[in-house]
Amino acid sequence: MKFDGHSFKLDEHKTQGLSPRSVNDYIKTIRTFFRFAIKEAYADDNPFEEVTLITNPESPINILSPDEMRAILNAMDQRPFVEFRDYVALTW
Repeated sequence: MKFDGHSFKLDEHKTQGLSPRSVNDYIKTIRTFFRFAIKEAYADDNPFEEVTLITNPESPINILSPDEMRAILNAMDQRPFVEFRDYVALTW
């Protein structure tokens, strides 16, 4: 159980198993270790060469529509420096 016994983590963060990213990091680390072992003649083959990485489903990114972006830019008063700076940052 991930974060089991951790007093500051919420129950929804306490999940069973590892995230795909953590599993992929372990696979890459072990694969690299075996490559080193082969190079130094400690091992004959790398059993992790054929292991594929786990694909992590990406959540879609919600972007603003052109009308929403225009509304935000038109709402800014560009005379004060702070709002002009924000305007430039959004249009850059």
